[in-house]
Amino acid sequence: MIKSLPVRTRLAGWYTAVLSVGLIVFSLIVWLILRHMLYADFSAMLVNQARGFEEYLHIEEKEHASDLVREMDEFSKSLPQDHLLMVYDASENLIYSNKPVAAHQSWERGHYFEVRRSIALDRGPVKVVLSISTAATDRAVTLLGWLLALAVPFFALGAAGGGYWLSRKALLPVDGITERARLIGIGNLSERLDVPQTRDELQRLTETWNAMLARLDAAVSRISRFTADASHELRTPVAIIRLAAENALRKSRPEIEYRTALARIQRESENMTCLIDDLLFLARADVEQSSAAVDLVDLRELVRDVCSDVAALAAAKNLTVNQQVPAHSVSVAGRTADLRRMLLILLDNAVKYTPEEGFIRIQLDQADDQAILRIEDSGIGIPEEARTRVFQRFFRVDPSRSKESGGYGLGLAIAQAIVQRHNASIELQSNAAGGCIFSVSMPVAA
Repeated sequence: MIKSLPVRTRLAGWYTAVLSVGLIVFSLIVWLILRHMLYADFSAMLVNQARGFEEYLHIEEKEHASDLVREMDEFSKSLPQDHLLMVYDASENLIYSNKPVAAHQSWERGHYFEVRRSIALDRGPVKVVLSISTAATDRAVTLLGWLLALAVPFFALGAAGGGYWLSRKALLPVDGITERARLIGIGNLSERLDVPQTRDELQRLTETWNAMLARLDAAVSRISRFTADASHELRTPVAIIRLAAENALRKSRPEIEYRTALARIQRESENMTCLIDDLLFLARADVEQSSAAVDLVDLRELVRDVCSDVAALAAAKNLTVNQQVPAHSVSVAGRTADLRRMLLILLDNAVKYTPEEGFIRIQLDQADDQAILRIEDSGIGIPEEARTRVFQRFFRVDPSRSKESGGYGLGLAIAQAIVQRHNASIELQSNAAGGCIFSVSMPVAA
């Protein structure tokens, strides 16, 4: 029930509750301290008066020994009006009382402080009972208690109203941000919220919202572009398959023509399968930002294995493949299949774009806790203006190349996705002698 209330109401409620508890505790402490101080002063005053009465009796006994009762009455008149002074002899007989005996019972029913003292006089010991009424102090303490009790609700109501007003005023910019954010949808993700220059939580909240909108805008744009590019790339093989099937079915043909049509359909279906597999891999890479370290991969052995796989392709173009790997193993945590695919993509690109009689150099080093893999070729290179886009999906440096010779433009995007899933980095560097240098840095496994 409480969670369904508006934030400003909950803030005002908590503020009022905390302030009310604080006021109640403060008022109770003030009342108890004042009450204790007043009654302590009463007790100290009564003790001093009893001590003074004892000294007075000793003095008057020596000077007026015959009329000591009259001196007691004189001393009683000097005490506060609302008091009771009684003196008893050793046999508990009442010698003196400033009030009639009949008034003693009504006095005892009231609130009073009392002091009893035994005084040793020359004529014999006496027992003194001195009492002072606390009625006036009780009235003052009670009045203070009622005033504090009435003041707490008054201040609590004022705090509730003030707290609600303050919380409403403080949260008013949040309502504006909420209304503005509600108007932003998939169609206008490029819009941003106005950032208040207040240097407080509201400014940080708005900046966080804008940063999130920027990420959403970039993600939606990437998805839209990815979907459009995928649809465009899939349209051609689907059209080829459809035309081949329609031509084969239009009229009766010799067996060789049917076989040719089926071979073409099979080839395009295989291309579509490869494209769909690549798209699925990239889609999973967008969701799975990191890869579980399920294998301990020896990069040295992996480089040797992949180089042996591409040796036939390099030999067909008379390319020289030079391996430079350390004598010791260099192990990283990751998935062997993914790292193998990344290395095959980079080497396949090097073979594909390096002219005949060229060279490819694969170098593996270890620097502190990083394994550095460099793949250098003497190929045609990548223009400066295209180097920032080579890792984009469906981007081809030479759009005129066919898919058979240049692929769909997903290879380097897949390689980058694999590298990112392994908490690594990949960079494209320029080669002074022409060609490209791809450098991959990965953390070495402990």
